[in-house]
Amino acid sequence: MKKHFFLLLTFFIPQIINVSWALPSVTEQVIQIKNENITYSITIADGQLLTEALAINNNIPPPVVTNADFALEIVWADWLPPGKSNHGDNPANLSKKDFEFVNHSINKTLDGGERLELNFAGINQHLTLQLSYQILPNTYYLKRSILIKDPIYHKHLLHLIKPLDANLISHNTSTTDIVNQGGFGQPVGVAFSQNGLFFGLEYPAGTNTIVADKSGDFRMSSKRFVGQKLSAKGYQSNPVVIGLTPDKLVKHGFMGYLNDIKSQPLKPYTLYNSWYDLRGRGYTVGQYVESLADIDYMSESNVNRLYDLIKKKFIDPYGLPLDAFVLDDGWDIYGSDWKIRPDDFPDGVSNLVTNLNRNQTDLGMWFGPTGGYSDRMQRINWYRDNGFEVTGEEKKWGGAQLCLAGQRYRHAFESRNIEFTQQGVNYYKWDGIQFSCNETDHGHPIGLYSQTAVLDTVIDVIDKVTEINPNVYHSITSGTWLSPWWLMHANQIWMQGEDYGYASVPSINRRDASITYRDSVLYDDLKHKNLWFPVSNMMTHGIIKGKLENLHVNEPLDKFTDNAMLYFARGVSMYELYTSPDIMSDDEWRVLAQSMLWAKQNFTLLMNTEMVGGDPAQGQAYAYVHFDKNKGIIAVRNPAHYPQKISINLSPAMGMSKHSDQLLLEKTYPYQYLSKDSYQDGDTITLDLDGYETSIYEIYAAKDSQQPLLAGVPFYSTQGSNGDWNIHYFASQLKPELLNIEQIHAVSQNGQALDLNNIPAVKNKQSDKLKYRILQQSASQLIIELDAGQSTESVEIGLLLTNKDLVASTLPLPKVELDKKALTMAFEGTKVDKDFIEPKQQSGWYSSHLPSGSRSNKLIVTLPKDWQGNLELWAFTEVVKPYGSIKINMKKPSNIKRQLPPSVIGKGSFKESYKMADLKFTGVSQ
Repeated sequence: MKKHFFLLLTFFIPQIINVSWALPSVTEQVIQIKNENITYSITIADGQLLTEALAINNNIPPPVVTNADFALEIVWADWLPPGKSNHGDNPANLSKKDFEFVNHSINKTLDGGERLELNFAGINQHLTLQLSYQILPNTYYLKRSILIKDPIYHKHLLHLIKPLDANLISHNTSTTDIVNQGGFGQPVGVAFSQNGLFFGLEYPAGTNTIVADKSGDFRMSSKRFVGQKLSAKGYQSNPVVIGLTPDKLVKHGFMGYLNDIKSQPLKPYTLYNSWYDLRGRGYTVGQYVESLADIDYMSESNVNRLYDLIKKKFIDPYGLPLDAFVLDDGWDIYGSDWKIRPDDFPDGVSNLVTNLNRNQTDLGMWFGPTGGYSDRMQRINWYRDNGFEVTGEEKKWGGAQLCLAGQRYRHAFESRNIEFTQQGVNYYKWDGIQFSCNETDHGHPIGLYSQTAVLDTVIDVIDKVTEINPNVYHSITSGTWLSPWWLMHANQIWMQGEDYGYASVPSINRRDASITYRDSVLYDDLKHKNLWFPVSNMMTHGIIKGKLENLHVNEPLDKFTDNAMLYFARGVSMYELYTSPDIMSDDEWRVLAQSMLWAKQNFTLLMNTEMVGGDPAQGQAYAYVHFDKNKGIIAVRNPAHYPQKISINLSPAMGMSKHSDQLLLEKTYPYQYLSKDSYQDGDTITLDLDGYETSIYEIYAAKDSQQPLLAGVPFYSTQGSNGDWNIHYFASQLKPELLNIEQIHAVSQNGQALDLNNIPAVKNKQSDKLKYRILQQSASQLIIELDAGQSTESVEIGLLLTNKDLVASTLPLPKVELDKKALTMAFEGTKVDKDFIEPKQQSGWYSSHLPSGSRSNKLIVTLPKDWQGNLELWAFTEVVKPYGSIKINMKKPSNIKRQLPPSVIGKGSFKESYKMADLKFTGVSQ
């Protein structure tokens, strides 16, 4: 939520009254650093740092002026600390008032930028300080840092540093919106009337804030804990980035800066992870996996077998590279310091690396830095028994953990990562890091400083690995947090939440429940918490179809495809496949490949993501929006069973160019449909969503299209070798219309020329909706007669039961019969989704498909006599619509290589859902 404040026209600082931006007096010295876009001006007065001003070039007065302050908290190991009245009164608090300006220097940097250094001597204390400012060419930000030295005693401890701790001074009166309040690991974002400001410490564990005091003045602060003694060499702080955007699109400007500092540029990265196919020899079966066969144990031969299957079913048929084959938990000897099992990998990783590299695939390795998951206590107990650092006891799961900042364990972890990298491993998944430890015998600081010790260990090991191979890919998962400054070191950071879960929103299919859960976590990240972190760098645990834990084994193809399309359409860049080759069907490989090919073709556009709409956990429709200039992709989903609408604004704040017009909206998944309306920037698009619908829409300028634009009807099209188009279009409430007649030479149907302005419509021949009649309703029984009609291809009947007063309990399992034959139900008999066990909750689904070939049936539902609640009867159908075909010749034929999403329903088959009845059961005769 935005907070509105008003900046004052003037600002008061000691000895100066009514300060406003003006040319300096003769007693002041102004030092500047600049590039093509911005100028940063530092004013020194009477040997004191006075103000700093950041301005867009040729813009006076400057939009951002501060009093240039900073803060140091030092535990003084001597008599009277500076600024204190009593001995032992720690920490000493030093700021700009405690230092006197000495001199400065400006130098060009190798990257074409400038670096300014201001040197200060201590006032009434012996510490020296250097303020550094660095600016790169053609950017709208600079970086400020502090070097603090103790040239004499080397015994004082730097507890906390704030490289920025300044009051914000306004040059004029303007409304100020705080669009990101900052916090732990997060930047601050402020929108002014015409431009914006962002700032933050380039450190994942920094804290950045902006607060207003009672007088309305703003305090900008960036800090981190240090816990190091000061020396003659000194302590160099992490830089604080300060950015000034030329417009009010502050988040957009910050994301542009973030792209500049990432450890590696974004690119599609595809990997397979072995977790749901292979486990270690010592894995204890029972809780998650009932049993393991020989092919389920992690070994060189089983890895090669799985890779060969992936190559045969996925890589070769679709021309899709696999960047990494990742060995998850289970490759190591549990009683060792991360040594690979020699019985299963007799030559270590060398043979696997050679075999995979032969096919342009790298080997990836999982590590569980705090001890891992499967039989983790075997690892932890071995480490403890052999003198490595462990914190805590396993009184609950996860209570005992390896300490990554411990001297011996850090060395072992670092050595094994370096060794594997030297042997050709090119991907690491570090899964589980504890960022605090209070053990006094581990050789690292404790308390708040232990966070820094662990974090600096993680960064240091990454740096040493990338010194060997700069292309090593790092995915750092559980234990981390979504600070954008992680991306200076790692490629991917965990989205938070669980690997997989099921939302409490009632779902007929557990794939829908798991999608809703994952999107509810992302909604919490991006909307509730307002975390500024790109979805493109989030590890969201990929697409799961797992043999060993029996996850999503039996499911409809369209639901698997919904999951695949939405996974890519969120805007991820690391394509994680937890898809078991032994159980994946050819159709599932096909739709997975087509979804990925679509994502790769649209990669640049998908990398700019905003989440809009409602909360998935509340059953509200939501969308992932990707805009860039005059193009866009909108991925929308309705997690609920009833129809909903969602409105999306074509806003420049989300990437749409100003003055974009004549924009077309085309639905491309699960089928193609082009709207007759055109849009421009600032317009709002309202989309209708059926129950459980996942859809993809693409936006583009009409002038950029080189293919026929047939609007108002569902269609699919193919292009012939001569450039002609064959379009099949289906019955619709609207008449078909060609939107780009000026580009079309001729249209024909069955060899007969058509008027370009009069494409014939196709009408339905009969009603598509399922007919029903309630024959009987009593306290414990409901009998309904159903007639599916002639056009309905598939009918699934759903019963949504909701307990009275929304009491969470185990729902009744009704006995349901269809003409005396047991109906296939979700919770009774042979289940539709037999592996999904719903928890106790307020409501739940029971569903079944009507028997094929039978159009008229009686549905008999028997309930416990005392059950009280609500029963909704729903129909989920596939209907076959008639179609027409036309052939179109373009005036300027061109070969269009457009990758469309997969289509999983038959050509002309469309999904529809609707409520047939809403009935109450009171526990007494009706």
